[in-house]
Amino acid sequence: MSRGRITVVGIGPGSLEDITPAVRQALAEADVVVGYKYYFQFIRSLLRPDAECVDTGMRSERARAEEAWRRAEAGQQVCVISSGDAGIYGMASLVLETVDSAGLRSTGFQPVNHPQTRTSVPQVPRQPLSTISVACLPGISAFQKAAALLGAPISHDFCVVSLSDLMTPWALIERRIRAAAIGDFVTAVYNPRSHERYWQLDRLREIFLREGRAGTTPVGIVRQAGREEQTVSITTLETLDVEQVDMFTVLIIGNSQTYVKGERMITPRGYGAPPHPPKGGLRQQWQVAEHSSIEEPVNKGQDIMIRSFRTIVEELRALVDCAGGSPPRGGAGGLTSGPSSTPSTPLLISRCGICSTSVPMP
Repeated sequence: MSRGRITVVGIGPGSLEDITPAVRQALAEADVVVGYKYYFQFIRSLLRPDAECVDTGMRSERARAEEAWRRAEAGQQVCVISSGDAGIYGMASLVLETVDSAGLRSTGFQPVNHPQTRTSVPQVPRQPLSTISVACLPGISAFQKAAALLGAPISHDFCVVSLSDLMTPWALIERRIRAAAIGDFVTAVYNPRSHERYWQLDRLREIFLREGRAGTTPVGIVRQAGREEQTVSITTLETLDVEQVDMFTVLIIGNSQTYVKGERMITPRGYGAPPHPPKGGLRQQWQVAEHSSIEEPVNKGQDIMIRSFRTIVEELRALVDCAGGSPPRGGAGGLTSGPSSTPSTPLLISRCGICSTSVPMP
C-alpha cells in the first residue's frame, strides 16, 4: 500500500490567480480533495480528471477532518481545502487536532497530551507510528485580498475578529472587539452579518464609537473578494449601512490615522511623525512649539503623539537653556509659568528666559 498523505491548503479568496504555486502543485497531485462543495468550483480546473471531490456539507468541519484521515490511512494523497488561508478560521487546526487525537505522526507537528483537546475532536482509533504525513500550505487570506483592493489600510498594527458565535461565546467576542477599539488597531471583520446574526455588527460599531473611535473613521467594504461578483466601497464608521453587509463581506475598519485619498484607503506606517525643524536657529524652533496645537488626547493614537511632542518641547527647552547661559528670569529653571489661557487644557504656558517666547509645558 502506498504511503498516505494529508495536505491542508488555502485556496485563496476565489480567483485562480490568487492560488499559490505550492497549492496548485498539491491539488494537481491529489487523489482526493475534501472540502465544502461551494469551493470546488474554484479549483476543478487544477485537479486530475480522476481526482475525487468529497463534500461533507456546511458546518461539518470535524467530519471533514476525520474523512481526510480515513482516506490517507487507505494510502491516498488527500488535499483538505479551505478558502483564504487554511490556518485562519480554516481547517488546519482541526486536521492537526484529529491527527493528535489519533496519535499519528505528522510533518512538523508533535502530538501533545492535552485532555481538553482530546475531548473536543472526533474519537478515532489510535494508530501509533502511522506513516501518514501532514503538511499545511498557506494561502492568501480574504482580508489580505480585501486590503489590496482598498489600497493600504493595514500598514500598521492590525487584528482580525470574527463575529460568528458558533464556536466562540459572544461575551468573549465582545471583549476582543473592545480591546481592538481601545488599542486603536486597524480591524478586519470576518462573518460580519447573516440572516440569523443581524445585530452583532451594530454592536461592534457601538463599542468602537464608545471607546473613542471617530465616526469619520474610514471603513472598507469588500464583498466576494477576487470573484466575479466582487464589489469594493469605502464609507465611514457612522454611515456604514449594515444592510449591505453579508457573510461574503469583509470589513476593514481604519485606526485613528487612516485616511482616504481618492479611491484609496491608507493607514500610515507610524503615528504623527514630528515636523522637520525649520532653519534659522532655536528661536524659530521654539515658534514651532508655540504655534503647534497640543490638546488632551481623545484616543490612544493622539495620546502617543502628544506625549512624543511634549518630549520634543522639553528637549528644545533644554537646548535653549544651554545655549543662553544667562541667569533665569523667573525661577530655577529660567522659565516663568502661569495658567493656560484655555481652561479645559491642563497645561502651563511658560516663557523662555532667553528669547521671551511662550511655549506650552507638559
